Amino acid sequence: MRKTSFYYSNNKLNNYRQIYQGGEKKVMRKSLSILLAITLVFSMFGSLAYAAEMTAAEKYAALEAKGIFSGINAEGDAGLDQPMNRAQFARVAALILGLEGIETLENGGDTKVVTEKPFSDVNLGEWYTEEVAAVLEAGIFVGNGDGTFTPTDNITVQQLAVVVATLLGLTPVADAEVEGAAPWAAIYIQAIADAGIAFPTNYTEDAIRADLADMAFTADLAINPPVAPTPAALAVTSATAINNKQVEITFNTAVDGTSAADEANYEIKDKGTTVIALGASSAVVSADKQSVIISLDAVASDKLTNSTKAQVTVKKALKSADGTTLGTDYVNKDVTVYDGAIPTPVSVKAIGLKALEVEFSEPVWDGTDLTLPTADFLVKSGTYSYFVNSAEAVGNVVTLKFGTNLIEGPIVVTVNNSATPLIQDYAGIKAFKGELNFDYAKDTTVPTVTVKEISQTAITLAFNKPVYGTDVMLFHSVNNVANYGVEVDKTGEANAASEWTFTFGDAKKIPAGPVTLYLTNSTVAASQLTDLYGNKVPNQTLSATIILDTIAPTIAETKLNTNVSYDITFSENIDVAEAKAANFTFKKVSDASEVAFSVSNDGLKKVTLTPAATLADNTQYEVSVLAMKDVAGNALAAAATYAFTVGDNVNPTASSAYTVVADKKIYITFSEPMNATQMVDKTNYLVDANGGTDAFAALGADATVTAVSDSKVVIFTNVAIATPSVTIGLITDLAGKRIGSDATFGYNPAALQNIAAETLGLTSAELTAVNKIKLVFDKELANLDNTELAIEQAGAGAFTSVVQIAAVESLTVADGKTTVVVVLDKDLNTNATYTDGTVKSVEVQIGATANTKSVTGTVLTANVAVALVDKLAPSIDKVIFVSATEIEVTFTEDLNAASIAGVGKNGFSVTGGTLTSALKHGTQNNRIILTGTGFTVNTDVIYTAGNILDAANNNALATVTKSDALTAGAITVVAASPVDNTFTITTNYDASGVLTLGGVDMDPATAGTNATVTINGVTYTATVDGAGEVTVAATNAATATLAATTATIVVTLDGVTKNVTMTIPTTTAAVAGSNPTFN
Repeated sequence: MRKTSFYYSNNKLNNYRQIYQGGEKKVMRKSLSILLAITLVFSMFGSLAYAAEMTAAEKYAALEAKGIFSGINAEGDAGLDQPMNRAQFARVAALILGLEGIETLENGGDTKVVTEKPFSDVNLGEWYTEEVAAVLEAGIFVGNGDGTFTPTDNITVQQLAVVVATLLGLTPVADAEVEGAAPWAAIYIQAIADAGIAFPTNYTEDAIRADLADMAFTADLAINPPVAPTPAALAVTSATAINNKQVEITFNTAVDGTSAADEANYEIKDKGTTVIALGASSAVVSADKQSVIISLDAVASDKLTNSTKAQVTVKKALKSADGTTLGTDYVNKDVTVYDGAIPTPVSVKAIGLKALEVEFSEPVWDGTDLTLPTADFLVKSGTYSYFVNSAEAVGNVVTLKFGTNLIEGPIVVTVNNSATPLIQDYAGIKAFKGELNFDYAKDTTVPTVTVKEISQTAITLAFNKPVYGTDVMLFHSVNNVANYGVEVDKTGEANAASEWTFTFGDAKKIPAGPVTLYLTNSTVAASQLTDLYGNKVPNQTLSATIILDTIAPTIAETKLNTNVSYDITFSENIDVAEAKAANFTFKKVSDASEVAFSVSNDGLKKVTLTPAATLADNTQYEVSVLAMKDVAGNALAAAATYAFTVGDNVNPTASSAYTVVADKKIYITFSEPMNATQMVDKTNYLVDANGGTDAFAALGADATVTAVSDSKVVIFTNVAIATPSVTIGLITDLAGKRIGSDATFGYNPAALQNIAAETLGLTSAELTAVNKIKLVFDKELANLDNTELAIEQAGAGAFTSVVQIAAVESLTVADGKTTVVVVLDKDLNTNATYTDGTVKSVEVQIGATANTKSVTGTVLTANVAVALVDKLAPSIDKVIFVSATEIEVTFTEDLNAASIAGVGKNGFSVTGGTLTSALKHGTQNNRIILTGTGFTVNTDVIYTAGNILDAANNNALATVTKSDALTAGAITVVAASPVDNTFTITTNYDASGVLTLGGVDMDPATAGTNATVTINGVTYTATVDGAGEVTVAATNAATATLAATTATIVVTLDGVTKNVTMTIPTTTAAVAGSNPTFN
């Protein structure tokens, strides 16, 4: 930088470049500069109030700190009463806009030089030349009419107006006249005044540096507003046990009040291991929203153990005030719990005519519960002692209630007044006997009320003190109209509360946007809202705004509860009607087998899946959330799947045992993997070879115990065995849990008594493809003879397979069981049935057996039938275009009617036409009827996987698109009898509309006999069965005399037409040939 004539500091300007403009000089063309100024002027007006509060000296100091202004001498004096010349202020304007010369492309764009004089009196090489050239090009300064700039002349107030208005992008006010100002300046001065900016009025005099600093500061603040700092990512800064009942958690920034007050976002473990459940109001957020105090108040006795380490977890779903989440769980396993302080009463106040609150330094109780001994409190007005009816503790506050009204004046409260005081903190430290004094005066103020929380279905009102009342109504939108209001009762002083929640529900849902609320008392005075001093709450009108929730719920947390249940917590309150089994799946990962479960919810955010049987230890499972909606109807964006492994939670057992008599072997299977060394130690087994429980003996020298797997052993006894019994000693699972129970020393359950010989059986048969069945045998197979198996009609009994096993695709062994997948020679239906003229249920029949054996030689149990289970999802059989308003979709099997909503589109959509609804057919469970407008045979039908299941409730309909041309609806007329003129009308869709014969409406809309029509002397009756097939029959007897005739009957069904020509030859007997012919 070149030396200036007004003591600009090199250090200050370098500092300016680094802080203010990133170290780079900027150049702007005139049009761009003006556009920027016009854009930025809108930010100026919000800054005017801020600028108006500062003095000229403060504004100068701020600009000096940015390197825009500098002192008038080496001492750095501000010289606010001194003038400033035009060159100096040109430099100030350039610095505000970030202009410091004109950049050329010479030398790679690194050189900033002016090669031509910007004005005749501004020479090249002067300290101000580049800045004057820059503000000229930007249109900030225009110079004098004679082409000069007069850089050393002082800038006048009206010249300053032109520069400031141009900097701020203000539009000159045409033809403006300002007294004392030149016309060329008046148009700018008026623009500044219209913008609400204070400006000097001595227009023709020199502007002093105070004026220049004032205007420059306003311009700089508008053009270069302060950049808001990037908020810090939400983080937990500390977790501290305040005492044995409370934990304080602090954050580095403000948190969202609702999220931080949600107890589901925290987990407290006493001694790092035992989870302490939290109550609905356990989390209290501080006023600055940077800390939360968690009180262990779900149960009175809940507390942290003194002189231990607790574990505190803050869940990742907790939100900051700007809506961002913690991201990952905060876990602190080293929270010190130590409380050695004596609890002390710190204050007392009246809360009613007959009630006081005593505040302690920390939460207190009596060591048993929160109902404290009334003898521990002595309350006196002078010499009069009050009878204490009750003393109830909530946290660190004890509420005392009396039998009589308090007397105005001094009152003395003595704490722990009895001979055996019990008031203590949760570390067991008792409070000293002490006194509190205060002057009681009756409160005569009317309680106030505000809206604390509001949604479309519920409103919580907060009173500034407890109130009670009966028949209290809150109406929204319209006062005193039942359909817009709900009632809440909190009768009597004992039920007084500071918060009242009015639940409107879906039936009386409140509209989004601004809403007026009407709090209305009962007309009975004794029932009206009243505080504990007897002050009434008048009827009043409140205003609030409901912001419509359009955000989809997310899954905030999942949690396995040992072997018992699985919790899924959502980010917001859910529609409890959606907490249903159809929205979840629960599977064992190893074999994808379904886990039967029930669904419950807490009415808020949490859904619990409870398996019908206890989950197996050390086993991986998978839970999928298919769908969910929040209370506003927003749907979960996408399905989610969670895999988890159950820990070792229960003691192992002997789940089964059997013998192979010929081999002198006993096989024992345990419920889980066992300690490998203990499991094969034969000293851990006693055997009674002949059964019973009275002749147990140790295994002989030749006996062995060998591991078959990590959860199965074989005992070779080397002696004859019939139905032996076994006692097992102290063996454990991999987690060290004893077999049976922790107290077991000799384990001999029923499963190990009189152990029977091994059997080999088929435990399940599942249809996994239309031509594949998965068979599971309960033992490891050595050989499979598939001719000993038949796929046949259920209950048929005979060993005559209607479908043959064509091949064995695979055979695998796991967990001591054998899974075989066989391929069939014919396809079955997707619902595990077979159609052979009629639909037949299917089972796997085991006939006589000799060759299918286990590895120990046991033959498969004969003459057993196992039902075939449907594990195959339904698929679309056909899609029929019936008309421009109806498309019929038929599936390969019945659907679960309960999984199909009674309104809406149920996951269907179309391309080509407008879909109105997609609903199950009235009687046919394998059909969905699409209704709408504009359908053609070229309409695409799309189903997006959702909630629709098959009738077995096992298999969900997959996403599918039918994009090829649809089949048009058609009817076929078939002669059923050549004697009595009977014929049958069949369709390729469900005949649900109107049948017309010869122009007469037969209306076979439902199963049963309908209207009749007589044509050419023959009376016809139409019937329609449940499957939609229509039969038309003549009612004349076969021997009736019929007139010779030939006639055409026009048959129309659902708008589809067929012509039927009836020919009756010359004869007197219908039996001689009165059959219709068909064209």
